[in-house]
Amino acid sequence: MQNHVKFAIAIPVFAAVLMGAVSIFPATQQQAQAQHSDHTAMASTASSGHSGGATVMIHVTSGVPTDSHQVHSATMGVEHAIALQNSGKNVVILLDVDGVRIAAQEPANELAAINEELKVFLEDGGRVIACDHCVMMAGLAPEDILPGVEFDSHPFMPRMQKVLDEASVVLDY
Repeated sequence: MQNHVKFAIAIPVFAAVLMGAVSIFPATQQQAQAQHSDHTAMASTASSGHSGGATVMIHVTSGVPTDSHQVHSATMGVEHAIALQNSGKNVVILLDVDGVRIAAQEPANELAAINEELKVFLEDGGRVIACDHCVMMAGLAPEDILPGVEFDSHPFMPRMQKVLDEASVVLDY
């Protein structure tokens, strides 16, 4: 008999939750559409450069050209850096581990599109720091890396440490 009582109580509770979710959904969808509109408007009116304030560090360790997940991850990192920079944030990209491969002057075909986006970020005043040890481990030399990319010395990474002192957010890709 106790199981029937639990079941009798569970049905109305489930129905109430379901009804609440159904009635909330249109507001949630409207909020999402409004946020999308706000982001679109902000991106189209924002200027490049930063308005001061805290720094956002984008840490990219992905960059193996034969791994589509890594290519996607690195692409997301650079595209988010560009979007944040265009919205007025101070953004620094740290390339480390395999992420240094996206900054090669002659990248693998799979990394060519993200390499072009990294060039745009640099041309728009973005700052990119690459781990010198990781560049070497990737079989690259400093002259193989895009102009404008700074090098930081492993393991102490003093440039990275200075950015971290100023950073309020670190996004990892």
